[in-house]
Parts: sequence; C-alpha cells; structure tokens
Amino acid sequence: MYLLSAADNFDCRVTLDKEGPIHDVSWSPNSKEFEFVYGYMPAKTTLFDQRVRTLHDFGSSPHNFIFFNPQVALTGFGNLAGKIDTFDRRTLMKLCTIDAPNTSYCEWSPCSRFF
Repeated sequence: MYLLSAADNFDCRVTLDKEGPIHDVSWSPNSKEFEFVYGYMPAKTTLFDQRVRTLHDFGSSPHNFIFFNPQVALTGFGNLAGKIDTFDRRTLMKLCTIDAPNTSYCEWSPCSRFF
C-alpha cells in the first residue's frame, strides 16, 4: 500500500507488520487519519495519521470491516461470526460489543447516533 498526497508534498509506503491480505481501509471523517484491517485471521487493526505514524494498535481480532464516524466500529461480517466492536474515537476505549450473527452489511445513520 502506498499513500500519496493530492498536493504532491508527501508520499510514503505504508508498512504493515502482519503478513496477509488487506481486508479494509477507511479514512476518518476528519480526513487526517485512516485505519487498516489486515493480515490472516485473526486480523490486525491499526490507526494511522496522515503521515503514516501509528496512532493506535487495536490488536488482533476477527474483524474484516471498518466503519468510521464519531466512533469507530470494527466488524466481522461475511464469512465471520458477526460481531461489532465499537470504540470511542477520542479515548480509543471499547464502548461495547454487539453480537450480530448472519449480518453482511451495516452503516452509521446520517445523524451518527445509530448503527
């Protein structure tokens, strides 16, 4: 994975520390950070800033999708059991875990209060 700025003042190879595929990448709504879910299962999730510095390592867990909003939701859908872990973006602490078996898609509501 390679990051290029639109202003042509920064480019960098994004080095991931776990072997395997990239499951999902998502930019934060503030456009100053992005998150990867990568590696063989259980996949690893890492939050980076716009200069590809690690802000937070969420560790390894069975996740394959990221949903950013005021909160961060890491989910395991499709071929995984169906679990949603929601984190507070400011503190990066886990708020809750929701069991969602057989789910294949979800999204934040426009008001950002519902999932």
